[in-house]
Amino acid sequence: MTRPRSHLAWLCRRGTRELDLLLRGYLDRAYDNATRTEQEAFVSLLEKQDPELQALFFGSVRNANCQLESLVDHIVAAAAPDA
Repeated sequence: MTRPRSHLAWLCRRGTRELDLLLRGYLDRAYDNATRTEQEAFVSLLEKQDPELQALFFGSVRNANCQLESLVDHIVAAAAPDA
């Protein structure tokens, strides 16, 4: 099920500015060109609670799900400022 972009942008608003920047950066820069599978994984990621997202992005916790780890890496890369 495809969600409207405005709804995805709203879901990217989190409890910390760091998460906001990461998630919105990916949505703005990479989401449209991502595979359907990665887009669906991103929507699933947005359904997670902030502490779980913080552990994935900033903590030492890595998920056993390789697809999720790959998505986290893509999100971080998309949010990085252009050099």
